[in-house]
Amino acid sequence: FVEAARWIRRELLITHHPVRQKVPAPPNRPPEDNNTNQVSFEDQLAHYIAGCVPVPLTHPYLMEKKIPPLAALFEPNLEFIVLPIHDRNFELVGAEQIGRDGRKMCIEGSRKNGNGLMLGDASRSPVLGVAEGWATGVSIHIALNGLPVLITFGAANLSAAQNFRRPDQHVWFFADNDKVGIDAALRAIVTGK
Repeated sequence: FVEAARWIRRELLITHHPVRQKVPAPPNRPPEDNNTNQVSFEDQLAHYIAGCVPVPLTHPYLMEKKIPPLAALFEPNLEFIVLPIHDRNFELVGAEQIGRDGRKMCIEGSRKNGNGLMLGDASRSPVLGVAEGWATGVSIHIALNGLPVLITFGAANLSAAQNFRRPDQHVWFFADNDKVGIDAALRAIVTGK
């Protein structure tokens, strides 16, 4: 079982698009800005991400959702699953945390609007999938043989697909089956907002 789990992690974790991020400055060196008392959000976020480790396959959220930890990291002190949020250029702009109880929260200062998390390589696909949540996105990505999926971290941000899609690319929305999700998907289709 352990070898099978390692093989799954090794094979499936390579399918997400790499996120470009700043490398945190060594702890004994002050940040390279004019005000040494201020550390930028980007530097704090990069430092936080650098302290993360691979997600344990027995994390309660993974077990409940029955998904592998694609594109996810793990903050070992608070036991959060950490999901990077990036912009269309794959620059790190924030992160969402998922607790052992399934509660989700964005790190304060994250720029979620218009951004997301891409699973797979959308640059070579005629279709871009779009999902509200990470568990849904991972399930779709696996079920549809690696279809690239943009995770928008909420229905209100489904229009972020416009920032990530190519002009000749079809967009398939996999919104939650509720009024908020369906209305947001229809609005994103019709107006792009």
